[in-house]
Amino acid sequence: MKKWLNQPVVDANGVLMHGETDEPFTKCDYIDGFHKRIVGILERNGYNIIDTNKLKKDLARFIYNYSH
Repeated sequence: MKKWLNQPVVDANGVLMHGETDEPFTKCDYIDGFHKRIVGILERNGYNIIDTNKLKKDLARFIYNYSH
């Protein structure tokens, strides 16, 4: 298991730059889990998510903007 940062550092593409290990995190390591939780919440509330890749990019952009 990789260790997570308390405050993740992501670039505009949603790639988590560095963790507590020397291995760089990938987009899948960080965005996918968050994205699945968001999609689940939206679908339970009646939203139909058509373009999940666009949602991932939007989430990545939001996280990048919020963290800078």
